[in-house]
Amino acid sequence: MDAGATTTALKADELNSNTLGKLKSHLSHPLLLLCSGIGVIVDSYYFWIEDKHSLQNIIVFTIYLALCAAIPFWPKTICGVTLAWYLISAVSSTSEIDAMLVGTWLCLAIAFAFLHISIALCMLCVSVVTLLFITPTNAVIAIVIFQVCASLAGYACKLHISSIEQHRQLELAQNTIHVLTLERMLATRLHDTVTNDLSTIVTVASTRIIDASNESEKRPLEDIIARSQHAFVKAHEIIDILRDENRTDNSEQSLCELKQEITVIFDSEHKRLQDLNLVGTCTIRGYDGPLLVDDAVRAEIEGIVTEAFANLRRHCSPPTDYSIYAEIRRDMFNLIEMNALNMDIQPLQPSGKGLQLHRHTIESFGGKLVALQDQQTWILRVEIPLNQSLFAVDK
Repeated sequence: MDAGATTTALKADELNSNTLGKLKSHLSHPLLLLCSGIGVIVDSYYFWIEDKHSLQNIIVFTIYLALCAAIPFWPKTICGVTLAWYLISAVSSTSEIDAMLVGTWLCLAIAFAFLHISIALCMLCVSVVTLLFITPTNAVIAIVIFQVCASLAGYACKLHISSIEQHRQLELAQNTIHVLTLERMLATRLHDTVTNDLSTIVTVASTRIIDASNESEKRPLEDIIARSQHAFVKAHEIIDILRDENRTDNSEQSLCELKQEITVIFDSEHKRLQDLNLVGTCTIRGYDGPLLVDDAVRAEIEGIVTEAFANLRRHCSPPTDYSIYAEIRRDMFNLIEMNALNMDIQPLQPSGKGLQLHRHTIESFGGKLVALQDQQTWILRVEIPLNQSLFAVDK
């Protein structure tokens, strides 16, 4: 994987995404673009069919058309400015106000759809009162009726938008409640099954260790007790997370001696495999200085390394050969695990769920996990970028 090329491509995509996002933010209501275009065309038609136009009227109407064209980009601001320009033109007794109708209706609809109801009512009242004093009675009645209809249409849109938002928030709240209920149910089941079984294992092993006659019999029992207690603590940590207690945020970065931490896991797990009479090699190479690594990525690396050794213990029978190789670079962690499969003796059947969960997590970081069987050899390859913010794509 070419990290530089990948980073450049993703930054280009992010730039394009930001540009499109800004454009969409200005055109957040595409329907306004259509309505504004129709208003400009209709008002322009009625303006130009008049016989005579003074230069002043043309300038006033041109400014009005420019404001109407800007409505889709800044609807909340331009609607008030356009209506104010219309009323100023009406007060100054210019003849072009007869053609400045569709745009003003659209402005009132926008005011009732997007602005506070008190502001929208003030705009409508000012418009009606102003027109009552400067427009003939028959004409003002028709104009006011259309303005009121436009205001009602805008208010109906506001209620519809509010209804959609309330429905979305209700669905979100229901989903949140469902997830919390499920997590607490899982926490209860985990406590009542796994932790209780681990406690039983520790009790039985502690009883047997008293009756052990020599050190060779005590050592595996001590290992069982230690691993069971470790699993017991980890299970309770998971229970606390599911119950929303001591929840941690893994989105931060921190300096760590990654090679040293992985080496400790390698040494411990390699010794356990030797105790089970499994023969193989464990090698770790690469950069051994401090690295700035995302905490979530660091936890996943430790998890997939532990999972690789766990699969060896569960699915391989002595004296199956195996090889685990890890390489740490400044920007990438690589893991290759191979082991010979004993086709005659297979104590546990693999479910594949563990690696599947790890695959989804690794792919979300921009990495790759490949697991396959080549004749009688199991092969696992893992690539994980050490900084997920450079590789993960915003969904």
